[in-house]
Amino acid sequence: MFTLGPLNPEASAGTEESIGVQCSQETYDSINEFSQQIAVPHCSYQSFAAPRTTCAPQARTLKPDVSMRDFYEEFQRFQEVIVKELSEIKADVEIIKLNVTKQSRAQTQRCPIELPIKSDEELTAAESIVKTSSSGAQMYNWCAVIGGLNANHHGRRVLSRIFEHEYSIRGINLTGVSKKGANKTAFKNLELAKILIGAIADTHNVSEAEVEINCGIWFRGAGDRKGGRSKRVQQ
Repeated sequence: MFTLGPLNPEASAGTEESIGVQCSQETYDSINEFSQQIAVPHCSYQSFAAPRTTCAPQARTLKPDVSMRDFYEEFQRFQEVIVKELSEIKADVEIIKLNVTKQSRAQTQRCPIELPIKSDEELTAAESIVKTSSSGAQMYNWCAVIGGLNANHHGRRVLSRIFEHEYSIRGINLTGVSKKGANKTAFKNLELAKILIGAIADTHNVSEAEVEINCGIWFRGAGDRKGGRSKRVQQ
């Protein structure tokens, strides 16, 4: 460290005379005192070096990331939903393929009788046709390929194709017994009924009795179809 030396008034006398400035002894003393108070530190590389600190390694404690855990759980639930949806889609595709196959077979499978049946005479003619073995087998296959969601739906689809709507009201029912005393043909005694009931029961693996009951319900509800119920309510 170095300091500024005191000012010599004698050495400065010539200067004062040359620049025309007169300084008193008191002024020189004040300047000398001030110069001694100013200290310039000795500069070295070490004085600017950063202080050394000893840092011991600290063990890091990993805290679970709540947002990532929530995301992972949500992603798992998303995967489960996707797998379930894909399974349902696969099942729907299989059903569609089965229905398309049945429709294709139905289109190529020709019904051996004239449809729809509109009178007792046409029903008698149809009965004579299906009683032959070849036509009976053809009729069985035709009834089977019509298909349906279940045995009940299948039966309604086949009966709606075989019998004309008006004839199913006035000319035929399951037992032939009418509450109004009208003469009707008993469907359950026909060869056509045996073929139809057998085809539907075999297709859906149900009893023939169950299919027969469903056919009876279809005949009883004939009057309500095609706006029949609405007309009775209006009357």
